[in-house]
Amino acid sequence: LSSNRIRAVAGLRELHKLEKLVLSFNFIDSLAGFIEVHGPEYNLCYLDMRGNAIAEREELRYLGRCDHLVEAVFALHRSTNPMCTAAPAQGGGGAATSRSDTLDAYTLYSRAAFTACPSLLVLDRFDRAGRPVEDASAAGSTGARRSGGAG
Repeated sequence: LSSNRIRAVAGLRELHKLEKLVLSFNFIDSLAGFIEVHGPEYNLCYLDMRGNAIAEREELRYLGRCDHLVEAVFALHRSTNPMCTAAPAQGGGGAATSRSDTLDAYTLYSRAAFTACPSLLVLDRFDRAGRPVEDASAAGSTGARRSGGAG
């Protein structure tokens, strides 16, 4: 469903077996439609939303009960969402902080994503520790199938 001028996520309720959803390069600005696939009876494990219009990191809360979601992509290369690069909100007064004291926007976004979605293991091809993951499916539920031997 990539590049289809889709504006909203809707109609997922009956898609219990859906495992991979690619909605990249559309006009989606909210993740609220993912409420329809909350719970253990849904199998969504991979979500690609890069190149959309999601501006608020708070939208990530709608992924919190997607119990099987282990990998999500919101920013990859130059294809991103505004929430991934949005400057941190300024506090209400007080002393100015140096640039080194303020977390960059991407760090805030990635922390928000991993916090909002406990099942998430890989975000934008990086694991929770910030290490690159080439084959992201290996870090997810299929990771248990990999053998430890050299070959």
